Amino acid sequence: MKKVSLYGLLILLLCSLFPLSASACSCLENAGVEEALERAEAVFSGKVLDVKEQKGADGYLAKAVHFSVDRAWKGVDQTEIIIATGLGGGDCGIDFVVGEEYLVYANQSSWHADISPLEAIICSRTAHLDAAEEDLRQLGEGTQPLHDVELVIEQSSPVNWWAGAIGGMGVLVVIGFLWKRKRSKK
Repeated sequence: MKKVSLYGLLILLLCSLFPLSASACSCLENAGVEEALERAEAVFSGKVLDVKEQKGADGYLAKAVHFSVDRAWKGVDQTEIIIATGLGGGDCGIDFVVGEEYLVYANQSSWHADISPLEAIICSRTAHLDAAEEDLRQLGEGTQPLHDVELVIEQSSPVNWWAGAIGGMGVLVVIGFLWKRKRSKK
């Protein structure tokens, strides 16, 4: 019985050291173009230059997506922008493809603010540019960005992950040592 409780304690400890994300994506309504434009912080069309996974301050992974901006309808005045999105699955992330063009409706980032102040999720009207004809017709001409910039996605540091792994290994060594010591006293 003591072995079972020791193993249970060990599993509980490991789970607390390496938590898993359990958020789920749920889209309540599909807003029309006018409403989506009104709600969004930024609306633009552009080509994906780069996509990199980033670890946020909360320890969870997301994607930083680097765009070359072609046209803007709201909130963008630069030739390039970096937005955040989830990895996909249950976190509402969009699978942006490098070299492809999109119409993006971005909002203030609630999950990935340390990666970018703006994020796009599958619940927005963000779409591949070829599939956004209705939106483009209703949005009109848009404007070209005024400020020429060159942005680069910073690579996130794996230090936090390594520190957790080393700490977890240290805890396992101590538990193993105590368990072996207790067994040798019997």
